[in-house]
Amino acid sequence: YWDGGIISNTPVEAVFDDNPRRSGLVFAVHMWRPSGPDPDSIVRVLGRQKDLQYASRAKSHIARQKQIHKLRHIIAELSARLPEDMRT
Repeated sequence: YWDGGIISNTPVEAVFDDNPRRSGLVFAVHMWRPSGPDPDSIVRVLGRQKDLQYASRAKSHIARQKQIHKLRHIIAELSARLPEDMRT
């Protein structure tokens, strides 16, 4: 067993991978910062550790979805150029 928040605090991939795909608007609130100033005390080191440990990976999931979206459009464009009998 593990805390799912350690894997992904904002599991947006579950929404993005929904099948069938639907249009939608997703809001994600970042409670912990994935970037920030270097800590200058042990208390700030511990705080920064929590920031990094629990920071959302939503940004990387959104980048992945942009790539997939672009590839779907490229595939659709290429499919449209195929002769009718070769399309699936």
